[in-house]
Amino acid sequence: MKQGASLVGSSMSRCLILGFVACFVLGCGETPPGVKYNSTNVRRVRTAYNIYARLNNLKGPTSEEEFKEFMKSDLTAKIRLERIGVKVEDFDEIFISERDGKPFKVRYGLKGTQDHAVVFEEEGVDGKRFIAFWDPVEVDPDEYDKHWSGKKP
Repeated sequence: MKQGASLVGSSMSRCLILGFVACFVLGCGETPPGVKYNSTNVRRVRTAYNIYARLNNLKGPTSEEEFKEFMKSDLTAKIRLERIGVKVEDFDEIFISERDGKPFKVRYGLKGTQDHAVVFEEEGVDGKRFIAFWDPVEVDPDEYDKHWSGKKP
C-alpha cells in the first residue's frame, strides 16, 4: 500500500515539475506565436482565407458572405481563428484596414496553396497599398492593379 502511495506522490511531483518547466520554457502569459504573427488585420484576413482553403479542399471562398458564414459556423475554423487571436464575434471587424479605415478587397475563388495575392488595401497611405500574399507587401498603383486583375501571378 505504501509503495502505491509513493508512486502516486512521485507522479504528482513529476507533473508539477513538468508544469513549471513548461511555463518557464513557453513563457507563461506571453502572446502565442499565431497571435504575434497575425498582429494586423491584413494578415488576419489572409490567414483566415488560408484556414478556409485548407478546410475546403484547397479552394478559397467564392464570396465574402460564404467566407464569413463558414468561418463563424465551422467549429474547426472557429478554433483556428481563436488561435490567431480573432474572436468569432469580432470576425467582421478584421476586414477593415487599420491604415486607411476602409474595407479590404479580397480575391475570392482562388485555388491551391500558391502564394496568391489575396487581400488588398483599398486606399493605403501615401500612394502605397498593402496586398497580402503569405506576407503583406506595400506596392505602387501599377503593381497593385496587376495583382488585383490577376495579370501578375
